[in-house]
Amino acid sequence: EHPRMKWEILDAFADAAESAGIAKTSDFNTGDNSGVGYFQVNQKGGRRWSTARGFLKPALQRPNLTLETRAMVQNIVMHNNRAIGVSWIRNGRNGVELNVTPARASVILCAGAVQTPKILELAGIGQGERIRSLGLQVVHDLPGVGENLQDHLQLRAIYKVTGVPTLNELYAQVWRRPLMAADYAFRRRGPMTMAPSHMGAFAKSNERHATPNIQFHIQPLSLPKFGDPLHDFPAMTISACNLRPDSRGSVHAKTADPDHAPAIDPNYLSAESDFITAVESIHLIRRIVAEPALQKYSPEE
Repeated sequence: EHPRMKWEILDAFADAAESAGIAKTSDFNTGDNSGVGYFQVNQKGGRRWSTARGFLKPALQRPNLTLETRAMVQNIVMHNNRAIGVSWIRNGRNGVELNVTPARASVILCAGAVQTPKILELAGIGQGERIRSLGLQVVHDLPGVGENLQDHLQLRAIYKVTGVPTLNELYAQVWRRPLMAADYAFRRRGPMTMAPSHMGAFAKSNERHATPNIQFHIQPLSLPKFGDPLHDFPAMTISACNLRPDSRGSVHAKTADPDHAPAIDPNYLSAESDFITAVESIHLIRRIVAEPALQKYSPEE
């Protein structure tokens, strides 16, 4: 759906980006994602519409599908170098319930870019030396497991503004919070319907790129880091994301204990091209902010 609210500061950003050469768009999904505009959101009637709600729950009506919740895969059960099932526990180690689910045909492992390599390594599949260092037996020496991590570094430029409302000061006014909740409960509108990033833009950091290599996430708010309270002054955040990084990192199991989180090393900016793109993206942000449409709010980086 299209978002259910707009912000003056975001509209001003779109005007400024247009002045800087980034055309406005109402839909990034037409085949050419170049442009600036409000993101479409995964919502239905103003409420978050997740893949679980949209696809998984309807599929649970099938008689040949069982969903286990509050469960964590411990290992892949191997026999003669073939995956024949998975072992998993429910509700953690306190009152542990260990289960082994056999596979009639095959095992599909889709635990994401972070957990998948960890599970493979705990099953003995991966770099031989690394698996042996965990005190585990090597089932299949596969050096690529956990390597070639490609993550998209985002640089968050924060601008203090004046003379325009942002979520920072609205949320700081405690009396407004019940109104926001009521607006969401009865009309499915207001700040509580907002996606993490309300407006976006796709652009080239340099003309040497044939298509956009930078994605902007623009928010009518700011905070020191995710999880911290919002700043106590009105501000906006313009986050630049490198869409095609050349830097490569890794994800590996740290111990043989399935409860332990893996070691994640994004290896950001190890490629000079990514360093150049990072600098160019900040230059582009400053060029947009320098346009009259935003300058009237006295932005301070």
